[in-house]
Amino acid sequence: MATADIEKSLLNAMQLGQKQLETFVKERLADEKVDFRDPLPKSKALTFASLYDVHLRPNTSKGKMEILEADRNFTQRLIMAYRAGRPVDLSNILNHREHR
Repeated sequence: MATADIEKSLLNAMQLGQKQLETFVKERLADEKVDFRDPLPKSKALTFASLYDVHLRPNTSKGKMEILEADRNFTQRLIMAYRAGRPVDLSNILNHREHR
């Protein structure tokens, strides 16, 4: 279930893209305030993946973030298999994963 912020972001994606295009054309082509080859700023639009964002401390390494994301994906697949009726002993698996 999406939050209100995610819903608003997804519903306004077209307008956000149009606004970014207009800004790009104005700043880089018409006014030439910004060099054409400068990197584009990220839009940081919220999506369903934002539901599972984990905010880590700044000193945490990138490797730690990748591990958390892999764990989340693995857990999602396990739950989907369980809901599909496949024989999955979730209590045993989740108990084992706690003791890492």
